[in-house]
Amino acid sequence: MAAKKKTPPRKAAAKKAPAKGTKKTSSTAKKAKRRSPVSRAEGELRLINAAIELTRQQPFSVVGIRDIAERADINHGFVHTWFGGKTELFLAMRDYLTRSIAGRIGAHQRDFVSPAAIIDDDLVHLIKLNAWLALEGETDRLAIQDRPVITAMAANLESVLGLTPTDSVRAAQISSALMFGALIFGPAMGIEEDPDKLISFWRHVLGLLAKNPWS
Repeated sequence: MAAKKKTPPRKAAAKKAPAKGTKKTSSTAKKAKRRSPVSRAEGELRLINAAIELTRQQPFSVVGIRDIAERADINHGFVHTWFGGKTELFLAMRDYLTRSIAGRIGAHQRDFVSPAAIIDDDLVHLIKLNAWLALEGETDRLAIQDRPVITAMAANLESVLGLTPTDSVRAAQISSALMFGALIFGPAMGIEEDPDKLISFWRHVLGLLAKNPWS
């Protein structure tokens, strides 16, 4: 039998040298990294503001963690690290809006029931957020320990109308309930076109309460 011819081993393909003036690049293009927040506080604030912006445009149930992180330009893993999840981030957003609104109410001590002082996009958004969280079963976590909005409204009532501290708190609680109901269910009650009338009526009730304290 004739001996089999041995096939010579294949030569390795010679690597082409990169053309002059070009930079070396890896075979897999690297994704651009998100910029890291300067601090956790700044990163949390960016995520909260991004959540506010997105949930103004879309339903709360539709907006996801990745959407918020992309808008904030932060890796979505930080949502879990800093907040724990979407619900916790939304609760932080609720706290942020609440304290912002309370600050504005406190700045209008002479006329705390003015629509300009109370009714704005942030308040409407806060009410909708609270309603959504309640429907999601988070009722037990809706309470804020120091109740900043109630506290600010009660302080104004006590200062402007001379109500007792107890009556001021009760009136502030009822004011909030009326305001929340009117802003969400106004169309059903026929008051969405003229909230000033409701506010004027409530001013009258408060005046009666100042003349005839309940407590």
